[in-house]
Amino acid sequence: MTFGDLYELQCKVFEPATANFSIHELKGLLNSLLNNFPHTVDDKGIRRPYKPGMDESIMWFKCYDHVITLMNLKRDESKNRRTFWISIIALVVSVVTAVLQIAFPAS
Repeated sequence: MTFGDLYELQCKVFEPATANFSIHELKGLLNSLLNNFPHTVDDKGIRRPYKPGMDESIMWFKCYDHVITLMNLKRDESKNRRTFWISIIALVVSVVTAVLQIAFPAS
């Protein structure tokens, strides 16, 4: 992967529209990131990662961290939405139960 390719991928990862991606789309973006991990190929044909201090590795890890953070935020958002609706249902059930107990008192 060239530095230009990595820069284009970084631009895609950090554009504001990425925040609206679904988990499935974020997983696809993460897979493309993992497939394009910055590496060198030695004489034996073995892929070795770039040194951590090089620009390509720093850019890649920033993109990776951002995508993982977005995925965690989406999961948390989903959990919070689910918890909100469970709380609403519990509140409605409590109110209905209280109204029924007041309307039809047990003797």
